[in-house]
Amino acid sequence: IGEALRRVLAELQVASAREALLNEELRHRLKNLLAVVNSLASLSFRHGNPEEAQHAFSERLAALDRATSLLGGGDALTCALPALAEEALRPFLGGYDVRIEGPPQQVQRDACVPAVLAFHELATNAIKYGALSKPGGWVGLSWGEPTDGKLVLCWHEHDGPPVGAPLRRGMGSRILSMRSTAARFDIDYAADGVRCELALKAAA
Repeated sequence: IGEALRRVLAELQVASAREALLNEELRHRLKNLLAVVNSLASLSFRHGNPEEAQHAFSERLAALDRATSLLGGGDALTCALPALAEEALRPFLGGYDVRIEGPPQQVQRDACVPAVLAFHELATNAIKYGALSKPGGWVGLSWGEPTDGKLVLCWHEHDGPPVGAPLRRGMGSRILSMRSTAARFDIDYAADGVRCELALKAAA
């Protein structure tokens, strides 16, 4: 009886520790999610008329929803490529020439949401002003193997109109200029097509 009680007590202690860990993880996820939503709302409603701002905010929330769906349940700590890119760009793949190429990779969970939002902004800008705004234009998104703990993805627009740097920083530019410990984006408005390098923290 004593051995059985000790075993039950040990199991209860393990369950209690796991519950505390999951509660802390839930608080962490909610805190990050609310911070992202607040940032998106601030960026979306800072400029433009209310209808355009509402539409942009709704689209960004939809992209955020797609990002969180990739995080998985339980204690998943990573999200996978190419699923990450395909899901982020799913609204654009049917009507535009977006070519995704790269081996299966895993990136840390904290890089997932910034990456999906960046893909959404890049594709939206390409449709409005870049390579996807004219027939024959296309976008390549590619990556290889991680280096120094980072997985570098390259977004490159081809056969679009001549490109120039924007005169002012719009909502998309502000999102692409965000930095975090898990994701970094560097954008170059080259004359022959926009290039963006996305450095995501690779899974251990």
